[in-house]
This record gives sequence, structure tokens and C-alpha cells, in this order.
Amino acid sequence: QIEINKREIPDPEPQYWRGSILAYCGHHDVGLRMLRHAIENNYCSFPSVDLDPFWGPMREDPEFLEIRDEAIACRQRFVEFIESQNP
Repeated sequence: QIEINKREIPDPEPQYWRGSILAYCGHHDVGLRMLRHAIENNYCSFPSVDLDPFWGPMREDPEFLEIRDEAIACRQRFVEFIESQNP
């Protein structure tokens, strides 16, 4: 089993890192699933997905681009939350 079970490790950051390594090694579907899971659990990985060389081979993939948009939206929600706490 190469995917991390959420119950084993509830922190989404390992999902991101393991997903990036798996995608780089050619396990694109699993890597993208893990990236999406990390973002859905509030690991707002933008701009990391643009800078991390492990995601390089995936950057033109339509599913990656969709997940990247989710990461940008996640980061924006976080920024808006922080700004609302410090009026």
C-alpha cells in the first residue's frame, strides 16, 4: 500500500510530500489523489506545487491544473480568514 491512511497519519502534509514523490516516480494517479486529499484537508500547497520540482512532470496535466486551482482557492480562504481576525 503506497497511500497513507488518514487514520494512521491525520496530518495532511505527509500526503502532499508522499504524493509528490510518487508522482515524480511515475505513479501519477496516486500522487494526484494524495495531493487532492492534502488540499481538501487544508494543506494549502500553493505556491509549493509551482515550485516543487517533484511536481514538474505533472504541471501540464489537466487534473494537476484543476488541483492547483483548488490549492490557490484554499490559500485564498486562509488569507481571508487571517485578515478577518486582524481587522
